[in-house]
Amino acid sequence: MKRQTIQALLLAAGLALSLAACGAQPAEPTQEAAEAVAETAEDTGTEEAPAALPATEDEAVAQALLAQARSGYAQGECPAEGHAILGTETGEDGSTVVYAQCSVGNYGFVNGNFEQVSGSGVIPSRLTFAKGEDGSLTLTDYWEAEDGSRYEPSIKETFPEELVDLALDTEFYTNDLFAAKRVYAETYLAEIGREAEIGDYADFDHPLATDAGMSVEVSNALLEEMWNYPFFLGNEERIEDGVRWVYSSEWEPVEDGGTATYTKTNFDTGEVAERHVFQVTGDTYTEVTEAQS
Repeated sequence: MKRQTIQALLLAAGLALSLAACGAQPAEPTQEAAEAVAETAEDTGTEEAPAALPATEDEAVAQALLAQARSGYAQGECPAEGHAILGTETGEDGSTVVYAQCSVGNYGFVNGNFEQVSGSGVIPSRLTFAKGEDGSLTLTDYWEAEDGSRYEPSIKETFPEELVDLALDTEFYTNDLFAAKRVYAETYLAEIGREAEIGDYADFDHPLATDAGMSVEVSNALLEEMWNYPFFLGNEERIEDGVRWVYSSEWEPVEDGGTATYTKTNFDTGEVAERHVFQVTGDTYTEVTEAQS
């Protein structure tokens, strides 16, 4: 397939597939990914009918990538994917083999923005699907290009010769695949009735307490002790057992120290479920307020 044709299809596919992206449960790509999807649904409190097994390569790749976003990367509340199918072939066992450029991500609320909190760049991938009697496709193998010095050789060993150049030119696909991921985020925001600026980590500020006077020693110790809170000054939203919580990290500097505060608040009610306050002096700190329940 020519590059121009691939590029023209990317956003159209993303628009169609994003309609059920963040809430729909993907088809069984692997047992590990399927279990991760179930755990995510349980954590977020979603109760939705299982998605139908996909019947087209585009649908199958999209659902496999959404499962990969859920199982292989830090969780947000909206998984997203972008892909461009470079070619397909039929295996000796009748399976469908898809060669594609793929990118995945998870979006979550950070300081009021809808930020891609985890994800990948563009990765040349080979996905193998078993074809059911009803024409449905179920993922049986998911291969990604290897890292480091094995990157190019692994692609040349795995992709058909006529697709190698396309696979190696990931830069050509980057803008379109990332735009496709944004479609998932935009659709999700519309579904939950919220407005927010959508972007990547680098698009927003994440100020650090060390930039405002906290010593590196104290910062490292608190990062380890308060690992469940943002490492930066600000807040993150997380859905746990169907409840939306806001985790915030604050720092009020004074001469030779300051006060660090970590708070877990119910987004809907404003109820504070947990609050830790630390008094910092130089390279030492003491907790002065225990957690609330």
